[in-house]
Amino acid sequence: MLRLRLLGSFELRGPGDRPIAITARKTRALLAFLALQDGSRQSRERLAALLWEDADAELARSSLRQALAALRRALPAKLHSLLEADAQQVALNPAQLQVDVHDLRALLAEATAPTLRAARALSGETLLEGFDARSGAFEEWVAAERRALRRDTAAGATRLAALCREAGDADGEMDALAWLLSIEPLQEGAHRELMDCFARAGRYTEALRQYQLLRTVLRRELDLAPDPATEALALVGSKEGIAKFMSAHLNPGDTLLLATPCYPAYLGAAALTQARVVEVPLLFESEMEPVFDTTVAVVTSDEVRRARAEARGHALVGEREARQLGQEEKAARAEHTIENDGSLEELERRLSALLAKLGG
Repeated sequence: MLRLRLLGSFELRGPGDRPIAITARKTRALLAFLALQDGSRQSRERLAALLWEDADAELARSSLRQALAALRRALPAKLHSLLEADAQQVALNPAQLQVDVHDLRALLAEATAPTLRAARALSGETLLEGFDARSGAFEEWVAAERRALRRDTAAGATRLAALCREAGDADGEMDALAWLLSIEPLQEGAHRELMDCFARAGRYTEALRQYQLLRTVLRRELDLAPDPATEALALVGSKEGIAKFMSAHLNPGDTLLLATPCYPAYLGAAALTQARVVEVPLLFESEMEPVFDTTVAVVTSDEVRRARAEARGHALVGEREARQLGQEEKAARAEHTIENDGSLEELERRLSALLAKLGG
């Protein structure tokens, strides 16, 4: 049995794990191409055109014959039957060759949590990374194979994240989403899911750092900003927080009063519910509480507030703090006070309970 490594650098090993040297780049390219056909027979015309596209037909066929002969010479004598060739077609006997790409695809196809984790361990390197066959046609084929493998691997990472989520394995879900983002760094939905995982685990600073990373990547690669759903999620680090709460209690056309200056994420959260936004001066600082039926102050520790602000990178933090009353004074002036102690689930429960009480 021969083992062929194509993920990362090209490497062929024989019995006893001994390396087998194939020096000619075209011969290595020929072996790589045939190995990924999984035993399917290929015409000599196709192989010649793939690797010697600039040569005339007769010279290309002659070069192919030489490459096949060189491949046979490199193989151990008892494994010469690996190469199956006649006057018209060429193939490899898959029973005599183990290929890491096939191993990866088999693990992805089985799609269980253990096999997908094993697939992750195999998938860290690019197919034929740095390989130069000096053939445009071969490079096009390799590029197509890389795209297909990346697509299948991303699907496997997505599936693993879902399996971990169903099993209640938060750490496994985070790891799977990180794998997915290493493959598709512009997939905003995966960034959102990872932010949500961090927030549900109480790792708010990491959730907000993930948001900052997404914002930087989108701006650099696409000159875009995150969509409103992500902005709303970044507000609290989880769609289980403010975005979900607003969806439950606001309807299209409702009026939402926002104190100014406000973070852009607040406007994004409002946009999700199609509520009409009215910006008003800071409530207590402007002594506007008599205008409203009731007032609620949501407070948390200064340490948590600073960590969230720093992770978000908001330029308005200093301006807001300079204009705001302290949290203790706000809590004293509000009719109702809710402590945001870092648990999003508890914050949502408290807010929902308060609104239900006020609405009753």
